[in-house]
Amino acid sequence: MLKKANDDIEKVQNLHSIPELLLQHVYKEENGVFRQIDQYMPDSVKEEVEEKIRKFIEKTKLDY
Repeated sequence: MLKKANDDIEKVQNLHSIPELLLQHVYKEENGVFRQIDQYMPDSVKEEVEEKIRKFIEKTKLDY
């Protein structure tokens, strides 16, 4: 029972670290990957990607 309790406590502690890990991941994307994309990707490619994203959003919108 003690081992299971310790395992359960460890699982809960690991769950508490998930939000922090996600924030770190988002921060790295916003301040690294996206900045490089904006700096080095040609405007024509960015416009093409933006249009594809807009079409995808429109296609997958749910009617409520």
